[in-house]
Amino acid sequence: MNGILEFIKEVCEDLCISIPDSIVTDDKKFNQGTQLATLAYENEKSILYLRTKYEYGDVDMAFAIAHELRHKYQIDTHVFDFDNYKTSDKLSIREYNLQSEEVDANAYAYIVLLDFFKLKVDFKLLLKDDAVADVIMKRVDVIIENEYEYE
Repeated sequence: MNGILEFIKEVCEDLCISIPDSIVTDDKKFNQGTQLATLAYENEKSILYLRTKYEYGDVDMAFAIAHELRHKYQIDTHVFDFDNYKTSDKLSIREYNLQSEEVDANAYAYIVLLDFFKLKVDFKLLLKDDAVADVIMKRVDVIIENEYEYE
C-alpha cells in the first residue's frame, strides 16, 4: 500500500490538488468486476475507494487511480459541469466513455502511464471503438500541449 500512497501523492501534486480526504480499500463498493478504483464524495469529503482483490497488474491500478484523481481535479477546479454526467450503469459503454469527463480522465491516465511507466494504452483494442479512442487521443494531445510537464 505504501507504493500506492506515494503514487497518489505524486499524481495529486502533478494535478495541484489535495490528496483525497480518505483512501479506503473496499471490494464491495464496485459495481463492475473490472473497476479498480472510484472517487466518491460524502458530506463534502472526497473518498478514493480502491479494490483490494484484483487480478490485474499494478499498472492497471495506477491507470485507475490516475483516472479517478483526474475526476477529483475536474471537480475541484470546476473544469467540467457534472450536472449532466451519468454513471456507467446508466449509459452504454460507448456513451459513457464519450462523456467529456471520461475522455479527459482517460487521456490524463494515458499520459501518466506513459510518463511514469513508459507504457501506452491501446484504447482501440481496450474499448473496441475507434471513434472513442480517437477522441481520447485528441484530448491527450491537448493536455500535453497545454498543461502536462514531463519530468
